[in-house]
Amino acid sequence: MLKRNLFILFAITLFSATSTILCVSNYDPFNYRLPEFLQFYISFFLSVFGISSILIYFSKIQFRRDQMIYAFYVPSLRQGLLTAICLTITLLLQGLRLLDPWIIVPLVIILVLLELFFQTKGLAADNKNNI
Repeated sequence: MLKRNLFILFAITLFSATSTILCVSNYDPFNYRLPEFLQFYISFFLSVFGISSILIYFSKIQFRRDQMIYAFYVPSLRQGLLTAICLTITLLLQGLRLLDPWIIVPLVIILVLLELFFQTKGLAADNKNNI
């Protein structure tokens, strides 16, 4: 099951990265219409999501050899999702000329706190089951 999930993640990442490259190379950024705009940001989001999830997953396998590799998949997807959300919102705000430190710093802090919430929620559930 893990092999299938990793294959699907690799395939989605490959197709979305190809779509992102084609969007950047084929469309004129000054004459973007809504469909091209949506295609670029969706493919960028999926590319960042897949690449960051894969990198986080394999780095966890390398640095934590004491746990089963199945335990790393879902947290890696969640962390990759938060990374993709952060980078996509940052790029969108930069494209709209609205990005400044007073927006990006709270966004990053919120996403880090959200990840810490999910990690502590998992630890609390583990401790409750052990009692």
